[in-house]
Amino acid sequence: SFDWVLIDNVLEHLPSFVDLLAQARRWLKAEGRIVVSVPNGRTLRLHLGGRHLREVFRPVEHVNIFDPATLDGAFARVDFIPTRAFLLPKNVFEVGAVSSLLGWAPFGLYRAYRKVPAR
Repeated sequence: SFDWVLIDNVLEHLPSFVDLLAQARRWLKAEGRIVVSVPNGRTLRLHLGGRHLREVFRPVEHVNIFDPATLDGAFARVDFIPTRAFLLPKNVFEVGAVSSLLGWAPFGLYRAYRKVPAR
C-alpha cells in the first residue's frame, strides 16, 4: 500500500472514473492521500464563449468536466475528504498548482484528498 497516489489529467477521460477512485482507495494506507489534477471547467466557462467554448471546454476526448464542487463530490462518493497540501514551486507551471492546492484554481484543478478511515 502507498502513502500517496498521483492522478494527473486522467479522470476527465474515463467514463467510470469512480471505479479508479475506489481502486486507488484500496491502494492507499489508512491515512493515505491522493493528489489529482484535472482541467478546471469553471475557468474555461468564464473565459471562453460561443464556438470556442464548445471546442475547448468540451474536447471530444473529455467525457467528464470538473469544477471544484463536482471534483470534491466525486471523491466524497468513495470516502475521501479534501485536505491541504503544499509544495514549493520550482517553475512557472507549479505556481498554478500551488495556488490550486491552496484553494484558488485559475487554470487546472490540483487538489489533495485524504482517505477517510474505515468506520
